[in-house]
Amino acid sequence: NAEVALGFQKRVEALFCYSSFVQPSAMELSQLLQAHLASQILRLDILTLPVSTLQVALKAYREEARKVRVSHGQREVGESLHRLGIPHELEHVTADGLFSIDLAIVDRRIALEFDGPWHFTRNTLEPLGHTRLRDRLLSAMGWHVVSIPFFEWGRLHQAEQKDGYVQQRLSE
Repeated sequence: NAEVALGFQKRVEALFCYSSFVQPSAMELSQLLQAHLASQILRLDILTLPVSTLQVALKAYREEARKVRVSHGQREVGESLHRLGIPHELEHVTADGLFSIDLAIVDRRIALEFDGPWHFTRNTLEPLGHTRLRDRLLSAMGWHVVSIPFFEWGRLHQAEQKDGYVQQRLSE
């Protein structure tokens, strides 16, 4: 809806007219950048950040992307990939510096994301909006995104089960 998009754009511009009084937090800048990226990469025409704001938001977002947290689940998936003889990178940062992919099979442009509990609703285990947006943006950038949900991975106990699961997910 063009009217809603225009209203949103005006509110964002107004926020930054008063930026000397109100300093957006890193989280707010991150959310604005995600809206900007969704608008640009997915061609939604919702928001275009002013250049000065975009630069500040990009800096904050890239700093967050560099704060790598490797989970136990990520390590286990990496071990499975190693046993399967599949070369991969742990916490691969995309060329634009905007995303850190949990496990990347770079030559095949496959992004394996080990999605923990904070990526899903509690009652239905549906992916949350930020997870869906991440996947859509990575897909639009040419990556095939494979999610490894924690609740599926947690049911696997033997190395053979985990390896079979990873192989199956990679073939989908």
